[in-house]
Amino acid sequence: MRIFFTTSLFCLIFALTFNVAFCQDSSTVSLKDIKGDIDHFNKEIQRQIELNQSLLRRSEQTFELASKIIDWSAMFFASLTLILIIAGAVGLKEFSNIRKIEAEMSSINKEMKNEIENVRKAKSEIQKDLDDLKANIAKDSREFLRIVYLLNDGIASYHTGDLSNAIEAFLKVKQINPNDYEATCYLARSYVGQEKYDLAIETAKTALTLPGKHALAYSIMGEAYRRMKKFDLAIDSFKKAINIEKKPSTLNNLGFSYYYNKEYDSAISIFRESLDMKRKSTACCGLAKSLIKKQMREEAVKYLHETIVLSEESIARGTIYVWPYYSLAFSHLVLNNRNDCINALKIALDMNKNPAIIKEQLIDFHGLKDESEILQELLGECLEQFDKVLMGIKKVV
Repeated sequence: MRIFFTTSLFCLIFALTFNVAFCQDSSTVSLKDIKGDIDHFNKEIQRQIELNQSLLRRSEQTFELASKIIDWSAMFFASLTLILIIAGAVGLKEFSNIRKIEAEMSSINKEMKNEIENVRKAKSEIQKDLDDLKANIAKDSREFLRIVYLLNDGIASYHTGDLSNAIEAFLKVKQINPNDYEATCYLARSYVGQEKYDLAIETAKTALTLPGKHALAYSIMGEAYRRMKKFDLAIDSFKKAINIEKKPSTLNNLGFSYYYNKEYDSAISIFRESLDMKRKSTACCGLAKSLIKKQMREEAVKYLHETIVLSEESIARGTIYVWPYYSLAFSHLVLNNRNDCINALKIALDMNKNPAIIKEQLIDFHGLKDESEILQELLGECLEQFDKVLMGIKKVV
């Protein structure tokens, strides 16, 4: 601005000088006019100086503001740079973590895919196993129902004395399941009924090797030995059965083994023990028979009356067993009740054609031949009934 002002002043002086020199010949310039021009020029100069000073102040203010802006900008950019540096450092760390997480996620994803594939395979295998299981269950169900039917048929045949049909049914069960304990035991018992005692004992011993409560197998062995009159072996077998499972029926079998071996005191003790467990006609009648052999008729009669009551109660309940009828027939025989005795005996002999059972009951009736208080005519009728049935069975066989 100062350079511009100096140049303008120089040009003005030069113009005035030139103008005076140039105009000397033409006119005369008054001093007053020149002074007026100089004053005007001074005012213009003063005005220009003030204007320049004003511009200078504004420039300085602008410069100061610009300096501040630059300083603020520098601080801002420095802060921004620092922030970016920190963010970059954090970002690099986070980026590293992200890459690490990404790698882990990729590994997990791969593992998940493998697991899903394994689950899919396992599901397929499980489905196959389920299908096989359903098929086996269906087969086992059919076989189970078949076994149940055959067992029921065989046991029913056994209780009616149809031993051939019973044996056939039990053998069919063993064809389906060779390890069926119940079928093996009842097969042995059916052989006892047919008086095939050696085969019965062998089959009962086989049952002892199978899963199940072996009390029944020992009890059947005892029945076979007793019918063979091997009473010591019978007693030993029944005791083994009782040690496994103490039941009134097994005690009764042991009691009759003592009875047929003429060990009446032991028989009486066992029958009393059986009655203490449960009042049944078989034990009550066995105790009466043993008391008769001990010449204790008065007490025997008391138990014979109880036998009749218990037998009739059992028959009224619809028993499938033949023993209540034999007990009833024997009691009425000793009490000399002819009609009741013969009727009960006929039902018993018609109800079960098991020769082993019939022959053992025949022994009990034969044992009353020496009893003076027994109607021998009535006893004779009973023995004829036994012989008639046994002859019929022999012809069938």
